[in-house]
Amino acid sequence: MSESNYTALVSPYLDKVIAEALDTRRNAYKEGEFFSSAYHVLQIDEDETEITIYLLASHGWYNRATTLNMISGGGRYGVLRLRKENDLLTIVQYDEYIIKQILDTEGLFPVHSYEELMSISEKYFAVLEEVKRKKVIMHFGLGENRITHSTDEFELTLFSDKKVYKTTDAIQIWATLEYIGDKDFVTVWSGYPHIIFNITDGKDFNSGGWVWDVLIETVLEKDESYHYGYQKSGGFDADAPDASFWESFYQERNLYLPEGEYTISVHGAFSSVEPNGIRSGLLCELKIVVTL
Repeated sequence: MSESNYTALVSPYLDKVIAEALDTRRNAYKEGEFFSSAYHVLQIDEDETEITIYLLASHGWYNRATTLNMISGGGRYGVLRLRKENDLLTIVQYDEYIIKQILDTEGLFPVHSYEELMSISEKYFAVLEEVKRKKVIMHFGLGENRITHSTDEFELTLFSDKKVYKTTDAIQIWATLEYIGDKDFVTVWSGYPHIIFNITDGKDFNSGGWVWDVLIETVLEKDESYHYGYQKSGGFDADAPDASFWESFYQERNLYLPEGEYTISVHGAFSSVEPNGIRSGLLCELKIVVTL
């Protein structure tokens, strides 16, 4: 990556210009209520008159009703050409490509091999997705119900998009985990998954806590926010009187709850000390109410 004095001078403006370029992609997808985008710069080339930025881009449309589930969009490799004009940058051209186009066209992108492209995708696309989600949360005012548990190493936060729901509302629950320790990254060991959700009304409704008994090693990078969407887990007695309720509950992809007051919890079911070592001790609980 070339890094001249000019690039250093205008770098505060690059975010704005790149955001404007990504915004041109809004018409490429089925329109929703809010267009969210994120990017990661891979390389910057510069000459006397132009700057070419190679980047990884992720963008799409969201609706409040579907909250964090993107209704249309995708991830692409972008090439942005900018013209220097009186210490300002003007967009000349912005194009996006899928991996096949890059592999089929020599010189289109500075990264050539399939292995390199896949490595970049695996490293950055999940991070970009989290950036987009944060923008969506801010735009729609989601995540008003949240609680955080921090230790010297980790910060776990549990969210729900509202505090009070109707029985017809699809309930959105998610969590984020950050490693905030003093190393560049940390390795944790766990079963699957390593972030576990539970829902209970303290009486007859209890769902969650299922863990696959395997040993998985996961690397968490410092100050990266890892997103975990709620997924139903658990089981029921097929011969019990309420078997039909639970069968319907687990077959439904979205989360709907009967009228009542519920405790939502999430805990970090992993060890950062050693395989099968002491669990993280991370636990968050929050309350929600469901009305008719």
